[in-house]
Amino acid sequence: MRFLLPVLLIALPLISYVVWYGYACRAAIRTGQRSPGWREVPWTWIAIGTLASAVLALIAIGFLEGAHDTAILERPAVQEEVEVMPDDAAD
Repeated sequence: MRFLLPVLLIALPLISYVVWYGYACRAAIRTGQRSPGWREVPWTWIAIGTLASAVLALIAIGFLEGAHDTAILERPAVQEEVEVMPDDAAD
């Protein structure tokens, strides 16, 4: 699922543009007008839609992935106390 997120984030503006362009061309043919050019694209709404989709995807990944067992922090095990002796006492 993680590899799909970058692909979707890159492809979403293109998909949005293609959907809008197809709809706009059909509407232009029905009304007898010319097809829209690339400067007439509603880039603001496409960017807002892409951003909203990206946020929803990140939220979905956060909920679907969940916490793993390795994410639980545990207290370190207490070891027995060991008496430390100076080096000269070992001789």
